[in-house]
Amino acid sequence: MNEQIVWLEGTLAQKPRRIGDETILKINVRSSDGVHQVTALAVGDAHRRNLQESRADTGSAIILKGRLPEAEDGCDLIVETLGLTPSHEGENES
Repeated sequence: MNEQIVWLEGTLAQKPRRIGDETILKINVRSSDGVHQVTALAVGDAHRRNLQESRADTGSAIILKGRLPEAEDGCDLIVETLGLTPSHEGENES
C-alpha cells in the first residue's frame, strides 16, 4: 500500500475536542476555490500536551502533517505532526 502524506496549513474552526486519548480538530483551510473545513484526528498524549501548551483555540494558526485514514470514519486526516502559533504570541511585547 502506498501511504499518502498530506501537509496542511489553516486555522482552527473551533476549540479542539478531546475524546479519550483522541483529539478532534476542525480546521479551516483556504484554497483557490474558497475555504474548506477539514476534520483531523490527533491521537495520544504528545499531541494533547502540544495543543494544551500552545493554548489551541478557535482561530489559532495550525500546520500539520498527516495521512489519509484507511477507512471512512468521519475524519479526513490522521495527524502525525502538528504545530501551532501560540495564542499568547506577542503578549510580552511593548
